[in-house]
Amino acid sequence: MLANILDKVVQDITGEEGTGVWSQQEAIDLHVPAPTLTSAHYFRIASAYRGQREQFHKTIGGGFEPQKLDVSDKAGFIETLRIAVYTACLAAYVQGINVIEAADKKYQWSIDYAVVWQIWRAGCIIQADGIAEIIKPIMQAHHERDSMNLLFEPAFAKPLKEGYASLKKVVLASAAADHIVPSLSASLEYIKYQSNLSVFFFPLPCCGGPLDQKKINNPPPLPPNKGLC
Repeated sequence: MLANILDKVVQDITGEEGTGVWSQQEAIDLHVPAPTLTSAHYFRIASAYRGQREQFHKTIGGGFEPQKLDVSDKAGFIETLRIAVYTACLAAYVQGINVIEAADKKYQWSIDYAVVWQIWRAGCIIQADGIAEIIKPIMQAHHERDSMNLLFEPAFAKPLKEGYASLKKVVLASAAADHIVPSLSASLEYIKYQSNLSVFFFPLPCCGGPLDQKKINNPPPLPPNKGLC
């Protein structure tokens, strides 16, 4: 129903998206992978440009409308979906805190993560009771840690690993039925490449293919003033 209401508030084009913009700017500037956060914000932007979507829909003679999911066990799939969403939420927390820590080091803010936790727990746009309790001992003891990267914390790493199968199942089912799940898909890829030691990606737009370690350690000779592309 909301998709058919042409209202600037519903279509989210009021320009009140500062947190998302700032988060993406900092993540990119600080070289912190935050795909769950980024994909969510891109989807928010895409939702605003209804006219653009209508024009593309018309140009290709119809879009890819979501189809009915082929699910034999509805209750089981709902539980799988719950785990998948929870796993993506964990990934978002990991990425967000990694951005905060990188900014803290760059700008020398000396952030007290225990106070940050209190602010989050008291109520804000990222409040989550269950995750807040998991993260509490980590943030309160931040002075005892060399890194705030939650991927290194068993309390976060274990459920990310356990939720991977459910996340993958939901993403596969969604892709097969043309459902739009950008943040779930991005979270799945994030867990894969953050835990993968065998595949590397060259960070240039023109060279997007994977490179193995041998090629990275022994690159072919290049002529002067020539790049790899």
